[in-house]
Amino acid sequence: SLAQRGLSDLQKSEDADQWLQKASESFSETVEKMTPFLKLGIEKMQEYFESKVYRDLMADYISFLHRAVAASPDYPKALYELAKAYLKGFGVEVDGVQALSLLRRASVFASADELWMMSFDISEGVREKILNAEDLKEAERFCRRAAEQGHAGGQYSLAAMYARGGLFADGDSGLPHSRDLAMYWLRKA
Repeated sequence: SLAQRGLSDLQKSEDADQWLQKASESFSETVEKMTPFLKLGIEKMQEYFESKVYRDLMADYISFLHRAVAASPDYPKALYELAKAYLKGFGVEVDGVQALSLLRRASVFASADELWMMSFDISEGVREKILNAEDLKEAERFCRRAAEQGHAGGQYSLAAMYARGGLFADGDSGLPHSRDLAMYWLRKA
């Protein structure tokens, strides 16, 4: 029964990866079609962003991401990609609450590298005023989990947090300034 469950989970992950690949291809096509407009200036870029071609490509992108999550609801890679879409407004309205919810779900099974990257995405969301300053505590938790798993980037980032008494973005995460903790994590890194 455990082996069957493992095979089932693997199949779900493979299905999700196929949808993620389609999402990636759709996003790449969006960027490819955007490239000529980059040379024409901001006004032409805005025209492209308002075009049916752009809207259709981004709708496909989001649809593929949702299908990836539906194929494997606990698959961190699919949840993380969808969360980034909500943070950046790729094919959906920017929604910090939805993005943070997806990041929390993704963090349960995320690798150390994914946790570290999610901590940066949260801090960027705070910097861009999509997320609130108190959400930096979540970024710190993700970064700490990455650091505790031996991720050098997470360890270095955690050291920087203690050195500053905060995180990567403006605002207070509630972390104390601690030279000792900063040095501890810096040495680990």
